[in-house]
Amino acid sequence: MIRETRPSGAIGRPSLGTVEKGKAALDSLSRSFDEHRRALGI
Repeated sequence: MIRETRPSGAIGRPSLGTVEKGKAALDSLSRSFDEHRRALGI
């Protein structure tokens, strides 16, 4: 369960984030989205 949400909309502890972590998260989401898109044939 998500316990911390900031007024800005950030979830968790944004101070622990890094550029590398952000890129890794976006790369993972992009791959997952692409896999689902292909499975749906779109």
